[in-house]
Amino acid sequence: MWNCKKFKISFWALTLLWALSTVAWAESPSGLFIFSPDGQQLLKVSRFGKRNLYSLMETGAMTELTHWESSGDQPNAVEFSKGKPTRLLLASKERLEVYELDLAGAQLIYQLQRSDGPAIQDARFSQEGNEVFFSRGASIDSINLNNQKQSSVFTADPPRPVRSMVPLKDRRLIVLFKGAKELTLIHTQDAKHPQSLKGHQETLIGAASPDGQNLYSLDASDHLARWDLLKKEIALEQNLGHKGQRPIAMALDESGENLLVLYQKGEQKRGVKYSLHSIENLQPQGRSAPLRQTANQRLYTGFEGLYDDGGKLERMIQSSGKATPEELDYYQLAFVEAENKNWQAALKYIGQVPLSSSSYALSRKLQREIYNQVDASNKLKSAVEQINQGSDETAKVLLKALLAKYPKDAEATRYLTQIEARERKGLLQGIFWVLFALLALFLWSRYLKARQIHLFSFAFQAGRPFVAPGTKSRQTDPRKAFILLFSQVSNQLQKCLEADRRREFVTTWQATKAQLEALQRKARVQGVDFSGLTLELQKLSQELSQRFQEIKKRKKPTGRKESAKTAEAERKKAQQAKAKQEEAQKEKKEQQQQEAKTEPYRPKKGDFVDYYQLLALPAQASPEEIKRAYKEKLKEYHPDKHQTSNFAWVKEESERMTRLIGEAYEVLMNPSQRKRFDEKRKSQGLA
Repeated sequence: MWNCKKFKISFWALTLLWALSTVAWAESPSGLFIFSPDGQQLLKVSRFGKRNLYSLMETGAMTELTHWESSGDQPNAVEFSKGKPTRLLLASKERLEVYELDLAGAQLIYQLQRSDGPAIQDARFSQEGNEVFFSRGASIDSINLNNQKQSSVFTADPPRPVRSMVPLKDRRLIVLFKGAKELTLIHTQDAKHPQSLKGHQETLIGAASPDGQNLYSLDASDHLARWDLLKKEIALEQNLGHKGQRPIAMALDESGENLLVLYQKGEQKRGVKYSLHSIENLQPQGRSAPLRQTANQRLYTGFEGLYDDGGKLERMIQSSGKATPEELDYYQLAFVEAENKNWQAALKYIGQVPLSSSSYALSRKLQREIYNQVDASNKLKSAVEQINQGSDETAKVLLKALLAKYPKDAEATRYLTQIEARERKGLLQGIFWVLFALLALFLWSRYLKARQIHLFSFAFQAGRPFVAPGTKSRQTDPRKAFILLFSQVSNQLQKCLEADRRREFVTTWQATKAQLEALQRKARVQGVDFSGLTLELQKLSQELSQRFQEIKKRKKPTGRKESAKTAEAERKKAQQAKAKQEEAQKEKKEQQQQEAKTEPYRPKKGDFVDYYQLLALPAQASPEEIKRAYKEKLKEYHPDKHQTSNFAWVKEESERMTRLIGEAYEVLMNPSQRKRFDEKRKSQGLA
């Protein structure tokens, strides 16, 4: 009997304690709450003694789905996965846990207990939800939830404690170090080469990304920046304008459409919520929000938030049922949420306006306006994404379609104006570069035309007098004609040697080469007649041309008779070539004897040089004509153009002529020296 009573008393005592703990859990003002990314679930987190109490609720009817508790430190990081909304991350200094939420409750799928080393500072889901990044001291590690393997991602060098992290798409991370003024961008696949994003002048207090592509950062001077991660630079910046208050923490709410900032003035703290839409319009409008800051500087909405607007509705639903639909005033709640651009909450309240309510028609009108706003916002977001990716043409089409449906959308008009301004700028730049290219082409053509005037660019034709370009009645220079023709014949001989692959005319080529060497020796003799040497070269050129054509047209013999005839003809030609070679050797000996008696031509000192005749100018030539003639002659006789010549005297002659041309230019361009030269020229009888 006593045991039964004792059991009953113990049972009711435990029941009462459980009830009291549940009430304390649900009404604890020091807790926080967080919505799932789809807005269908709400998680309350509160602290009761040394236990952490968690309650998962369905947001439609505000009914509890499941609850559980854990011991240890209060979690500093509470986060639903954006990629997989049914996954929940809870992290404290000593422990990290990942839960899978379903109708059966919360299932623990991974747990990490710190054994030694630094405490866990921050933990985040990746954008896909298959990986968890967490920081300890100056290092960042990752956990693959598919195979539950832990790996190291990054370690700061030199060591700096990590303040917070922001996961981006494509396994990238934004890292904020304590006391740093710049952001650090890390590619987890190549973490050895981090990139710094500089643009803030004060210490950073937080960063957040609503979609894994755009990034917002805030520093201690209340300076907010939106980053273009493609260009690694700030795309939008402004000051939120809270003078006298210092920001100490920053985050985004679960919807990703509102910015949460916690300010401090003295010992007082105040939370402010900004709409990202108003920030993008450069008109940030903040309203008070009850925020809670955890030990690792992360921000969450406190329990007081449930008792604003939505909290009022919750208390009415959980009351004894005396309230009528009119007393709930769902339309007013929807209107307030719509004013704050909380579209999901507004639509939820509109759905609960009864048909018998006097505000039913107004609620449906508000619903259509919200749908239009959501549609316009989604299209605008798509256009902005295209702009960020550099696809202005696609963004322009989307913005024109948006303005055709909503002509008064100021934001779309502003973006379209910016795109059109960039297009006009691009068109002007294109025109400029086309004109620049045409000018460069014109100048290059003029340069090439000028460069064509040099000694070896003149086409020499046998039988015609040699006339230099730019002149009409100048005297023929036989030496130049001989040099050009000699070069042509040498090239012809080389082509014949290459064409004669069977080496049937070796003796002929040797005889021709000997004749060329003999002509070269004759050209070195003083007072030689270059006209006669040129005629001999012309004959050799004709013979080489005929022989080259014969080699090209030659066919292989098909019978013994033809082979015999061909061999006989070759034998006769070989005998003739041998005779010519012997004759050339005799001439060579005679030339060597004659060269031994004579010396190369060199001008004697004291000989008078007529500078006008040297430059082929009249005595009345102007300075411009002198300068032009000087450049032409210098191009013609410059030693660099004759380095490859086979004649040593040609190189000496070019150096001598270059020196005389320079002396002529200096004398004729100086008025006093030119006057003395003219007087001396008259005394020589050359006036």
